[in-house]
Amino acid sequence: MYFCRLPLLEGALERLPLLQVVISSTWRVRGIDSLALRLPPTLRQRIHDLTPTFSELGDVPDQLYAYRREAECTAWLRDHGLLSRPWLALEDRAWLFRPFHKHVVLVDGETGLKQVDIEELVARYRRLV
Repeated sequence: MYFCRLPLLEGALERLPLLQVVISSTWRVRGIDSLALRLPPTLRQRIHDLTPTFSELGDVPDQLYAYRREAECTAWLRDHGLLSRPWLALEDRAWLFRPFHKHVVLVDGETGLKQVDIEELVARYRRLV
């Protein structure tokens, strides 16, 4: 049941009105329009952009080569001049980022997004900004 936890994400975004959403999920390869069709309007309008896929990256630093999602996020931030800005990623695959990455809120891939994850996301975002 993909996308069944969207109400939790909607609730978090209501609490963080300035937060911009950049999608790095594998769902992004279907394109922003296809992804947007699966989202309620409140989430759809919060999508700012999509990260590039790893195969689209031209210059991956050696330390990120094994951490594809982190490389994709870093490339997007670099390309938009935002490397020094606060950001967070919701991720259910820990191995896609370096261990103990301060910008990652890990979600259990078996259960999906839970309220405790939302609380962590909100708290960490508020500490960052």
